[in-house]
Amino acid sequence: MIPHEESGTFVAYFYDEGPLGLGKLISNAPYTFHGRTPGRPFPVDPELFSTAYDVPAGHRLTLVIDTVDPLYTEHDPTG
Repeated sequence: MIPHEESGTFVAYFYDEGPLGLGKLISNAPYTFHGRTPGRPFPVDPELFSTAYDVPAGHRLTLVIDTVDPLYTEHDPTG
């Protein structure tokens, strides 16, 4: 990840994506970081909730990263 700020939060979402591009959420987790140098990459390892899931034939797993999610608003640093 390459941050634009010293601190921030993103949310990782793991989806089962069907042939029509529609997704079913399998797992998600917020990841907050502090004290990073803006513009300098660093590794991240978000801890997604464990689950057992069978991916149907013709589907694929999709990882989505987003920086805005109303469910996790309280995790975002001020500003």
